Order: sequence, then C-alpha cells, then structure tokens
Amino acid sequence: MAVESGAAAAAAPVAKEAAAPVAAAAAAEGVPPPKVDLPDRDAFERKVQALKDFMKANKAEKDAIQKRIEGNKSPATSGAAKEFHDAREHQKAIQQELNAQKEMVSKLIARQNALRERRGKVVAALREGRSSLSVEEIDRRIADIDYRMSTEGHTLSLKEEKDLVKSRTDLNKQRRSAESSARDREATESSKASVEAELDALNEEITAGKAKQREIFERLKGYNEVVTKAKAARDAGRSSTDSLRDSMRALSDKNNKAYAELKALQDAHFTQLRQARAWRDYDRKRRQEEWEARKAEEAKARKEDDERRAKEEEEAKPDHPWALELVELDMLLHYIRKAAPQVAAKLDAEKAGAAAAPEAAAAAPAVSAAAASLKVGTKAQTALDALGDFGDASREQSSRRGRGRGRKGGRKASGDLEELSFDLATLGMFGKFGIEPPLKAAEAEEAIKRVQAKHAEYESKPAKTKTPKATVAATEASEEEE
Repeated sequence: MAVESGAAAAAAPVAKEAAAPVAAAAAAEGVPPPKVDLPDRDAFERKVQALKDFMKANKAEKDAIQKRIEGNKSPATSGAAKEFHDAREHQKAIQQELNAQKEMVSKLIARQNALRERRGKVVAALREGRSSLSVEEIDRRIADIDYRMSTEGHTLSLKEEKDLVKSRTDLNKQRRSAESSARDREATESSKASVEAELDALNEEITAGKAKQREIFERLKGYNEVVTKAKAARDAGRSSTDSLRDSMRALSDKNNKAYAELKALQDAHFTQLRQARAWRDYDRKRRQEEWEARKAEEAKARKEDDERRAKEEEEAKPDHPWALELVELDMLLHYIRKAAPQVAAKLDAEKAGAAAAPEAAAAAPAVSAAAASLKVGTKAQTALDALGDFGDASREQSSRRGRGRGRKGGRKASGDLEELSFDLATLGMFGKFGIEPPLKAAEAEEAIKRVQAKHAEYESKPAKTKTPKATVAATEASEEEE
C-alpha cells in the first residue's frame, strides 16, 4: 500500500514539470497547443479517495487472514501443530544424542585400532629378537672354541686356527648385541603387557558404548512413529490454511485491479492537467507578447513626442535670459516718448547733438532693434503681443478723448504742466520694474532716464537661479523674525 498511497503524490510534481515542455514544444513547432479545460479536481479526488478506501479495506481483510494463517503455523496457537512441533524437537534431541554416542564409539574404535597396531609392532619385535642367538648360547660356543684351541692347538693348521679366532671375535660381538637385545626384549615384554591391559579396558568400554548406542537407536525408532502421527494431524489442519490462502489471492487480485484503475485515473487526470497548463502557458505568453508590443509602440510614441516637444522648447528658448523684460522696458520707453514727444525730442537732440522734429520722435520704433532681434519664447511672445496691442489701443482711445476735450475747452495746461495718462497695463509694467510713472510732462525726462538705467541693468543681469526650498524657507523665517 506504500506504493499505492504514494502514486498520487509522486504524479503531481511530474505533471507540473511536464506542462512547460509541452507548451515549449508546441511553440517551437509554431502550432498552438489545443485548448483544454482544467479537469474537475473535486471529482478526481473523490474517485481517488474511494479507490484508496477500497484498497485499505482489502488490506485490513488480508491482514486478518494472514494472522489466521500465521496462527495455524505457530506452535503456541495450534494444538496439532504444537504437538508435531514438540515431537519433532524431541526427535531431533534423540537424534543428536545418537550422533554423539556414535561419534564417541567411533573415537574408541579408532583408539582400539591404534593400540592393536602398537601391539602388533611389539610382537614383531619380540619375534625378531627370538630368531637371534641368546647370551647363553653365545657363551657356550665361545667355551667350545676355547676348549678346542687349548686341546687341539698343536694339531690345528694355521688356517683353522685363524678361523677359530675369527669366529670367537664374531661371537664376542654377537654377545654384546645379544645382551642389548635381551634388555630390549624385557622392555618390549613389559610394553606388550601394558598394551594388552589397555586393550582389554578399551574393549569393555567399546562394548558398553555400542550397547548404549543400540538403546538410543531403539528409542529414536519408537519416537519416529510419534512424529509421523503428529505430522499427519498437522497436515489435516492445513486444509483450512489453503482455503485462507485462496481468499488472500482473491483479495490481492481485487487490490491489483483497483490499483490499475487508480493509476489509469491518475494518468488521465494529469494528462488533461498538463494539456490545460500548456494552453494556459501558451495563452499567457501570447498575451504577454501582445502587451509588450503595445508597450513598445506606446514607448516609441512617447519618445517621438518627447523629442518633438524638446525640439519645440529648444526652438522657443529665448536668446537672452531677460529678453521679455528688455522688450517691456523698450515698450515703456516708447510709451513715455509718445506721451511726451517734446521731452523725447529734447533728449534725442542732446544725444545726437542736433535738433530733431517732434514728429520724428513720435515715429520712433516701439522696441529697440537689439530687443526686437531677441527670442522671448512662445508663451511670453503671445502675452507681449497682446500687451502691446492693448497699450496702443488704449493710448489711441485716450488720445481721441483728449482731442474731444480740447474742442470744448482745450487743454487745462500746456508745456511741463501737461498731464500724462497711461492705461492700466502700462502702469502695471511701471510697477513691475519699480519705476514711478510720470504723471506730468516735467517728470517724463526723469522717467526715461530711469527706464534706460533699468534697461542697462537687465542687459548685464545674470540668468535666474533656482533657490532650494530649504534656503527660501530659512530666508522667509529670518525675515519674519526681523
């Protein structure tokens, strides 16, 4: 069941890893994978659980049958099997006792054979010693030779005498050997007696061992019948075990079929899951590529728009940082000269060194040539044009009103006491630069000089610099404290 329960857990990560290769293979071939819906996970899990429950119940039943089978085999739980088991163990004990007795008798027989071999050597040595001359026989023969030499010495030839001497010498040598053999024969006789006594004792021991061996064999032979009967009783009880094993095989077959069904269900589920994930990955990649294409087009359009805007701003950027102010000062100068032409003519004459007509002064350009050549920016230029038009129109209206009053009663004053009038826009420009507007013709000269001085100041004035907010806040705080 460990394999069965781990099948689903092992298949899940495999399905996740296999989804990407399916989508990649389809994309490489240029053919989108088929659109497949995700499988019903709840239904799949219910079926898997049902199969697992079935296999679990089968396993429980198999375990119960296996316990019954083991009970039939166990000596502690089966009467016939226990009887056979005990009889068999007792039979083994008797057989071991018989084997030990046989081994002991075999060792005794081996020892008996060794003693018999030793006894045979002793007997052979005794027989060999008996075949040689004894010391008494040798002494008798030596005495005979001595007697013959003493009694027949004057009648013996030289050769006979030498033979007798030689025989006596040989007999002396034999006598020494016979003395040694006699001593050895005594020792051999003693050894033979010892071997014979040991053999007698060993024979008695062997006889007793064989008798005990026969007694053990008879006991074993009688107990074999007990073992045979116990085995027959045990075999009779095994028929139930065979039927239990048949039930076990039937349950195993059912379990194998359930496992095969579970595996097929998992294969189908995870195959559909892989195909659905392959379609999801493909669709996600397609939508991502479309989104990236749109973002690229938008970025390209923004870049082109930024480049166009930067180009327009560069083209509209003023040549002088104070170009608008210079033009406004020129316009103020023009408005004063136009309001007080006599003063303007006087100043031009002093500057040129010759008198100039009042009409020429009135016809002077509203903006200096240097200021007119400057670029002041698109927005500033639009405001400046509107301001200039408004100033000229207001002045024209003021001139017409003045001429109307002159027809009725004429001017109230003339010369330096003549009053000068400016529209609100022009007065605002005076206020912007901190210049007091001339209200009479006598004040026009001083106003022109102040405007010209301010003009010169702005021509050399450096460009504006952005002041950090912290510095501005500190300056404002210090000013409030003062």
